[in-house]
Amino acid sequence: MFNRQPVRGVGLKDGISILIPTWNNLPYLRMCVDSLRRHSRLDNEIILHVNDGGDGTLEYARREGLKHTRTEKNVGLCKGINACSELVTRGFVCYFNDDMCALPEWDAEMVDFIDRNRMPDVFWGCPMLIEGFGKNPDFISGPKYDFGRTPETYDERRIIASMDRMRTAQVAKSGVTWAPCLMPLAAWDRVGGFTEEYDEAGGFGSDPDLAKKMWDIGCRNFFSVPRSLVYHFGSIVTRRYSGERTRIVSRSIFSRRHGLTVERFINDVLRRGTPWEGVK
Repeated sequence: MFNRQPVRGVGLKDGISILIPTWNNLPYLRMCVDSLRRHSRLDNEIILHVNDGGDGTLEYARREGLKHTRTEKNVGLCKGINACSELVTRGFVCYFNDDMCALPEWDAEMVDFIDRNRMPDVFWGCPMLIEGFGKNPDFISGPKYDFGRTPETYDERRIIASMDRMRTAQVAKSGVTWAPCLMPLAAWDRVGGFTEEYDEAGGFGSDPDLAKKMWDIGCRNFFSVPRSLVYHFGSIVTRRYSGERTRIVSRSIFSRRHGLTVERFINDVLRRGTPWEGVK
């Protein structure tokens, strides 16, 4: 499906290709890219897909020398990520949202966890998300972890000062299927990336669908890494799609494609939220 030149960075320590779809969300994208540049230890590459970009995003990508693909209109999250994945030159890919900020050593902590646990060739790993809104039991979430809701109010100094405490606030969890998600490029290519049909539902449901495709090729390790921290402002772009219709459409697509409900897959197959007990 994908047409690219041979990758030059084969091992995980050679770096990660970070794929970011963006749709006229420039203030958040700038923060996201800046955090990845300042807080990554590996020789990573950042690759954007620019949907529209009329808010200045396209000029920003060119000015900053960011690898990118672009469509004149919004073609959707799934088509966008698949398109920019054609530019990958590392052996591992990480889908990252533009409303997230990486914290120091996020990538090194992921590599350390994967190495220590002798992860097999196919896996799905996620940093631990920090959210000041909501009460997600699988994240570090709640009002005391609110470090800002906008680029103007984000308090990076305070969040970095709190990192040691937050790194012990959660245990590694099983059944994770959300972004950021790290996986080997070979697995990404084998399953064909994201299923573009989910763009009909604003991208909702595409993460568990990708996880199901990974499960079908033998992936049994879906895990979060408590010491790898990423701050999430809160689905800034996907709010434009939110609504009961998008959820109904995404659930219908998943059931038709896989012969079971997304809830059954997440809860009964992946056992989301249970402590991760080691390599399977």
